Order: sequence, then structure tokens, then C-alpha cells
Amino acid sequence: MTDEKESTFLVTHVESDSAVLKDVHDGQVHTLSSNPGLDVDDAVEATVAPDPPMEVTYQVIEVAERRPLSIEESPEPPTVHERELAAETETGELAREERAGVGEVHVLTPPESETEAAVAD
Repeated sequence: MTDEKESTFLVTHVESDSAVLKDVHDGQVHTLSSNPGLDVDDAVEATVAPDPPMEVTYQVIEVAERRPLSIEESPEPPTVHERELAAETETGELAREERAGVGEVHVLTPPESETEAAVAD
């Protein structure tokens, strides 16, 4: 029997001989016993499996797709639609919506007193 897991993972930490992946669907964290060339903030569609015999660390069985993610603060002010999304979203929550072009719009609604810290984070 195999405990392979196929999912989308965010690479949260890397060293030359290991890496840490976080499953974007269930939040499970997987520490890899080796680093197959991943970088922090990569998104990977991959299959992982626990290392025998203790099954404490994981190994990457296959990487189907790898793409680097960029996190940026936009110099543009929020659009009217983005402001409407923020108004409809409870404080501390995240609104996600498909863009007209490619990707998604993410609107974060931190408490007003913590907005600058949220942007910096």
C-alpha cells in the first residue's frame, strides 16, 4: 500500500538538502527529506510520499507542474469593484474572484488598525 498524495503545494521554506511544502487544499505541511530544486514561493503540482520506515518526512515522487509566484503591492488604488468586494467581506476574511483576464483578484480585509502591517506581511 502506498500513501502517495497528489496535490498543489506552496513551497514555504528551502535549504540545499530539504524543503517544506504546504498543501493549498487542506493545509497539511510536508517536510521533504531532499530538495529537488524547489524555491520559496514556488507553486507545484506534485505527488509526494512518506519516507520509510517512520514516515515522518516525505519525498517528491513527481512534479507535474512548477510555477514561481510573485507577491506584490500594487501601486494602483483599489478599483470600485475591489472596494465593493471589501465592503461585502467580513473583517479578517479573504475574498477571491476570477479576473476578467488571467488569474484571480484577492481582497484582504484586515482590521483598519492593522492594514499597514498586513500589507508589509
